[in-house]
Amino acid sequence: MIGEAEKEGKGDEMRERLAKFRLRSKIKAAAVLIVVIAGLFWVQTIYNVDPEHFLKGGLPDYSRR
Repeated sequence: MIGEAEKEGKGDEMRERLAKFRLRSKIKAAAVLIVVIAGLFWVQTIYNVDPEHFLKGGLPDYSRR
């Protein structure tokens, strides 16, 4: 991809676009990891408050409709 841009004289522009894309991708990945880890800690705190009744009722059963 960069080689083709080099032939057209736009190699620097393509490198800059790729650098921006990589930065955005890293930011998105970090945000997803933070949300997942925060969610796991949240579930752990709910479990620690009352482990005996944690999801005791289970999920609602909609198959009887």
